[in-house]
Amino acid sequence: MKMLRRTLHLCALAALTLTSALAVTLGAEANHTARFLAGLPSLEGSPYKTLESDPAWIEHKAKLDEIFAKIEGPRTGPQREFQKTEVGPLDKAKNVFYPFAGADAWNVYLFFPKADTYTMIGLEPPGTLAGADALLKNSANLDKKLDSIRFTLRSILELSFFVTREMDREYRGQITDGLLVPLLVLLARHDVTIESIRYALVSDTGQLIDRDPKDPKLPRNKNKCVEVKFSKNGKTQTMRYLSADLVALQFNTGLLMYLDSLGRVSTYLKATSYMPHHESCDIIRANILSRSDLILQDDSGMPLRYLKPTDWDVRLYGKYVKPIAIFNYRSQPDLRKAYEEPGRAKELNFPIGYGSHRTPSNLQLSVRKSTLK
Repeated sequence: MKMLRRTLHLCALAALTLTSALAVTLGAEANHTARFLAGLPSLEGSPYKTLESDPAWIEHKAKLDEIFAKIEGPRTGPQREFQKTEVGPLDKAKNVFYPFAGADAWNVYLFFPKADTYTMIGLEPPGTLAGADALLKNSANLDKKLDSIRFTLRSILELSFFVTREMDREYRGQITDGLLVPLLVLLARHDVTIESIRYALVSDTGQLIDRDPKDPKLPRNKNKCVEVKFSKNGKTQTMRYLSADLVALQFNTGLLMYLDSLGRVSTYLKATSYMPHHESCDIIRANILSRSDLILQDDSGMPLRYLKPTDWDVRLYGKYVKPIAIFNYRSQPDLRKAYEEPGRAKELNFPIGYGSHRTPSNLQLSVRKSTLK
C-alpha cells in the first residue's frame, strides 16, 4: 500500500510538472515573437532574423511605425503628460483593475505605467501564442498573417478602444484564437521585454492555477487566463487577461474571491458599452466601489450618482454633453450639471473612449477621500 501511495504521488508530481511546462512559455522565445509581430527589430538570438528581409515584414514594420508615430502627437504624448500631472500624484495602489477591457494593454499602461499587476477582464478568449517554428513553417503566407494582425489593431489605435462586434469577428479563431497576440504587440510597442507567458485559470476557490491551453476537456467558460510577465527599466510587472462574464458574477464566486485577493486597486473604465450603468452589473459595480482607491473613467464607467461626495473627490476633464447616439439613453443629467459648473472641468487635450472622432471626450478621475489625508 505504501508503495502504491508513493507511485501515485510520483505520478501526480509528474503530471503537475507536465502541466507547468505546458503552461509557461519561456521569455526569450515569447519576447522574440512579440517583437517580430510588433514590427520591431530583432534582438540577438532571434529566430526571426532571416525574415526581416522579407518584403512582407518590411512593409509591416513601416506601416506600424507610421501608425504609432501618427498617434504620438495628438494622443499618446498628451496621455503621458496627463498621467504625470493628474493620475500619477494620486495613484497609490500597486494593482490596477480594468474590467470590460478587451486587449487594451496600450492605454492602461499609459495611464498606470508603474503598477505591479494589471488585471484585465473581457468576454473574449485569452488565446495562445504560436512558437517560432510554426510561424517560420508558414512564412509563405507571412504577408496575410501580418496584415491581419495590423487589421485587428486598427480600432484601438485609431479610436482608442476595441469594438466589441469586431472582436467577435476577429479573436475567436478567425484571425487569432484570442487576445494574447494583440496584447503582446501593444506591450512590445511600449518597449518592454516579455519575460514569460503563463496559461492559467481561476479556480472555484479563487486561486490562479496552471492550465494546459490544448486541453479540450476544460469547460469553455472556466475563468481562463493568460499571464504575461514583462520588464522595463529594471522593474518586473505582471499583466493578466481573464475571460469571464462580469454580468453573471453571482454564479462565479471563484472570480469574486480572486478579485478580493488583489486588495486595494486603481480601476480603469473606458468604452464599456455602459455596462456599469446596468442593474445586471450591480455586483461588479459594488466590488469596484468597495476595493478601489482611485477610478479613472469616461462617462461609460461608474455613474456619477454612485460616487458619493462624502467618499469621493471627483475631478472632471474634457466636455460632457450626452453619450453617442446608440447609447443616448444612458445620459447623466447630474454629470452634465457638474460639467456646467464654472471652472470645475479641466481641459482634456487628447481624444479617448467613444468621444474619439465623434463627440468631445471626457474623463473623470475619482479619488477616495480617505486616501488624501
